[in-house]
Amino acid sequence: MGTFLTILPIFLIIALGYGLRARNIVKASWVKPLNSFVYNVGLPALIVYSFATLQWRELLAGRLLGYQVLIVVVTAILIAILVRALPMSNKDRAAIYLAALLGNTVYLGIPLVSSALPGVVTTDVTSITTAVGVVQLAASLLVGLVGIEYVFLGTRDIRFITKHLIINPLTLSIVAGFALAFLGWPQWLDRSIGVPLKMLAGTASPLALFALGSFLYGHKINRKQSRLGLAVGLKLIGVPLIAWAVMVAAQIFSTERNITVLMMSMPTAVTAFVLADTYDLDTTFVASVMMVSTVASVVAVPVIANLLGL
Repeated sequence: MGTFLTILPIFLIIALGYGLRARNIVKASWVKPLNSFVYNVGLPALIVYSFATLQWRELLAGRLLGYQVLIVVVTAILIAILVRALPMSNKDRAAIYLAALLGNTVYLGIPLVSSALPGVVTTDVTSITTAVGVVQLAASLLVGLVGIEYVFLGTRDIRFITKHLIINPLTLSIVAGFALAFLGWPQWLDRSIGVPLKMLAGTASPLALFALGSFLYGHKINRKQSRLGLAVGLKLIGVPLIAWAVMVAAQIFSTERNITVLMMSMPTAVTAFVLADTYDLDTTFVASVMMVSTVASVVAVPVIANLLGL
């Protein structure tokens, strides 16, 4: 029941966008501007504020956070190898790659993982859970962008990709967040710059979900069922299995392993839909994976938690 209640607000916002679009109160032309705002303003604000306000020095989890990056890189490579072997266009491969790689680690992952750790949730564990979620988000975004540009869209000029990433709002927000965290984030700064940043960060997920609901009106969810099943299976089974294998190989068997594996088992993030729209990929397919994987996570996440002994 706890998992269902945590996921319910996601579907309520999607349903609102769908209903208002069906009533013609919201126009189809709104979707791209909303996604553009999320990509260029809301999501960067979320990353900057999350990174800046985390107590990195107090976490003492540098090794653990490093493994989050490693897991995301290994996952991206294995997914890319798999989808490259499939008989389809590079844009379709890129859509599966994005949907399987990008998990809802912040808005859904942090509350879900916290609720799955009864009896062990302390201030330190909560901080580590938040840090793991944010680092996985940032790493998957960076690795996802590189994969799309280099592997699937055929941009093989490293200098071009590097330049493209440097001016990308998501890359800039990660750098800015790290810089602010390193320099320190005093209370006076949190009460000034932090207030609008937090407000803008709070718009990222609701606006993206609302745009998704508006987009879904008039589109069928059950397109390309075999590919849909592959993407959902990769996201909810394959990806957490990779995370578990890396953590076991690193001989990390404690709560940190459980947090990592559960966070990697989160369903496809609405960010994947935003990126698919940005790169002109199959947005209907990505939206379908996001919807199905989120519904399926009501069962998948408790099962994985049980297998971890929680």
